[in-house]
Amino acid sequence: MEGSCTYFDSNAWDQRLNKYVQRSWDLEHFLRESDAHVVEDSIVEIADEIDGVDADNVAQLPIGEVLEEVGADHGLSMEVIRETWKQQANLPEACPHDIHDSSERFCLCHTSPSKRQKLGINSVDMTEWIMSRLDSGEINGDAYSFVGARLRRFDLSSEIISTADNRPIDFRYIRVIEEVDCRDTVFKQTVQFKGAQFVSQRASASGREELQYGDHFIDFDADIDFTRTEFRQKVDFKFVLFNSDISFNNACFNAGMFNYGQFIGRTDFMAATFDGKADFSKARFERAANLNAKYNSAAIYNYTSFYGDVAIWTTTFRGKAEFWAATFHSNLNARYTEFCDEARFEEVRFEGQVIFDHASFHEDVYFRDVSSVEVISLRQAVLSSGMIRLPKSTPSFYDLRQAIVGNVNFCAQSDPDDELFEYFYLQETEFEGFDFSRYNDKLRPDWTVHTNTAPDTPFTLETDPAALETTYLKAKSGANEVGHNKAASEFFFHEMKFRKQQHARQALNDWSRITSDPASKFQSGFISGIKWVSNATLGYTAGYGERPRNVVFSSLTIILIFAILYALLDTGNIYSGGIGEEYLLLSFQSFITFILGGAPEGATFWFEFISAIQGFIGAFLIALLVFTLTRSIHR
Repeated sequence: MEGSCTYFDSNAWDQRLNKYVQRSWDLEHFLRESDAHVVEDSIVEIADEIDGVDADNVAQLPIGEVLEEVGADHGLSMEVIRETWKQQANLPEACPHDIHDSSERFCLCHTSPSKRQKLGINSVDMTEWIMSRLDSGEINGDAYSFVGARLRRFDLSSEIISTADNRPIDFRYIRVIEEVDCRDTVFKQTVQFKGAQFVSQRASASGREELQYGDHFIDFDADIDFTRTEFRQKVDFKFVLFNSDISFNNACFNAGMFNYGQFIGRTDFMAATFDGKADFSKARFERAANLNAKYNSAAIYNYTSFYGDVAIWTTTFRGKAEFWAATFHSNLNARYTEFCDEARFEEVRFEGQVIFDHASFHEDVYFRDVSSVEVISLRQAVLSSGMIRLPKSTPSFYDLRQAIVGNVNFCAQSDPDDELFEYFYLQETEFEGFDFSRYNDKLRPDWTVHTNTAPDTPFTLETDPAALETTYLKAKSGANEVGHNKAASEFFFHEMKFRKQQHARQALNDWSRITSDPASKFQSGFISGIKWVSNATLGYTAGYGERPRNVVFSSLTIILIFAILYALLDTGNIYSGGIGEEYLLLSFQSFITFILGGAPEGATFWFEFISAIQGFIGAFLIALLVFTLTRSIHR
């Protein structure tokens, strides 16, 4: 029948677009495309009518959900939304195909599948018709357009898809209700599947509905666009060869099988959703791969090879994430990634930058026998539990600055591994449930966790006393949390030591700039100097309350110093002795305040005054000895 297909003017097309737009457009996107709204004000007004949802979340709601809540208020009729969407969708103005003989309005691909079935037109006939259109040689902008086609089966198996020119083949917004079969198909032309909907309604022999997408050996030689495509049942892309760029942005999958697939061009899965397992085992990505999708089930990348940059930043893995023996030949960006279940990076080889900054591992995470040329950055990441095991040769370095480390086991495959902590950069790191008792032999005798003297270390040792004080403050808190008193004691000692250095640096800094503001800098420098002296005195005399031996050595030193003072002040030779032992005895007696009777006859005022001062110091040191001794026993 002569005349052009009028499907794009039909209610059926409007209904198809309504369903698509309701799901794919969020409220904010629509408002920004619409000239009739002030975006922020409209979002706030609509949020006020929806209970329990703030404005930020309302802005991200699909427009269909908003319509259900507020109806047609605020200019949100479905007709207005659809027409606004059409203005930016770059759709054909009309279907380029002629009306089919069996229909009064539509071409063959837009005729309903049920009507074609009544006419005896099957999937083979449809394939032949599509191929005839591609081979027609017509040169116009929409010659290869099948936008909105309604198909029962999409069967291009064993076909070579190409055209006489380089115009894209347009399958956008098609709807397939049974099966897509692309086995042994070669796509040599740019193909667009944006917004396509594959809905399996055919039950398999086992009684389960499955979308058969071909078992293997599909070749795409041109750019493929599956943007916002829906795969409502399992799709099978095993052994697929994508020779050019491929886009699955915003696509929705049930389960996706890409095992052994080869992605020669750029690969994009940005904002895609996998409700079932996503399996990319033994796949090969030659160029950049944006894999930052939402994985609601297991994500498997075992033995996968990545030759370009890989991005999984802001990705959510709700199921387990496995990267067994994967190889990253370029950079991996996993910033702000969330792993809600077990994550395994075992026997992985990294040859570029590895960045997990701000990532969250809520369950066990395993970095076991990982080889990396660059530092594995886990700055400000959250590691709840798991294991980081260094391989036998060329151990990798891990940057855990400002991270939160839970019950994670640091270990090495080779023995001995006495330099274990040399491979972990710990600065201002929080420990929540970290078991320091595993590492007693590694931390003794210095109990330092910020060292990095390992061969070829990429770290620069932190020298800022404030940062080091915070490092050991958090280490002490972590040790106290798990009841490791010895570690807490040693970390407290380091904390106070670096606080002393901080006071000294502040005092020197103020005194060096005293000419710029004499009064203020003098006061500040004096106070810092007093704090430094106080801290140093407490450190030397008592080891900050952690070293009883320091108190004993300090006491003996005081007794010796005062014995010399007594000898110098005793001008009347009140005490005598061959080698000054009487002065030593007097000093000892004064120290423990056991001098019996009054002052010796002929003792001067200064002699008695010095003796009283020693008695005061002695009482103080004896009390300090009792405190530190009790504290050390408790530790």
